[in-house]
Amino acid sequence: MVTQIVVLDAIFSLDSVITAVGMVDHLLVMMAAVVIAISLMLMASKPLTQFVNSHPTIVILCLSFLLMIGFSLVAEGFGFVIPKGYLYAAIGFSVMIEALNQLAIFNRRRFLSANQTLRQRTTEAVMRLLSGQKEDAELDAETASMLVDHGNQQIFNPQERRMIERVLNLNQRTVSSIMTSRHDIEHIDLNAPEDEIRQLLGAKSAYAAGGYRR
Repeated sequence: MVTQIVVLDAIFSLDSVITAVGMVDHLLVMMAAVVIAISLMLMASKPLTQFVNSHPTIVILCLSFLLMIGFSLVAEGFGFVIPKGYLYAAIGFSVMIEALNQLAIFNRRRFLSANQTLRQRTTEAVMRLLSGQKEDAELDAETASMLVDHGNQQIFNPQERRMIERVLNLNQRTVSSIMTSRHDIEHIDLNAPEDEIRQLLGAKSAYAAGGYRR
């Protein structure tokens, strides 16, 4: 993501240089403006990355704005004049729709958080996947909502994650890899005299009760 921002910034910086050449006659002023712009973009790359990951639909909105502006510039280059009011109306309508979309997502997250904990929602989502049932369209939105709400917070601890991973990969293992070979198994003969059993238990400081035999 940071690399993408740097590449986009370099592309837009070329446009800034061209604009600066037409507006300013001093080379140092142009160089300073470009350096400051790139520095600000690099410093803001991490917050922008987090914002984009939290609001993926805004990326589509920004790309739509770029397409509309680029199309209007290309059309004007060929001599076709597009009224600015049309562009402003399209941009305003898109912003309004996106605002309603973000409001709906916020209300959904608040509703899910109020009714179930993050752990319960994650468990239900995993169990639905394991059951093989057909998922409805709400699963992706629900999963995205519960992940965005808690950022980098871990839902399950490492032991639980490893347990789930092993369960999911169980069908790829052989029987010999699952079975545990026990070469040194200590056992107790319940029909033996009590003194013999006590002697056996006392001889083993760490008794491994692997089995019982009658």
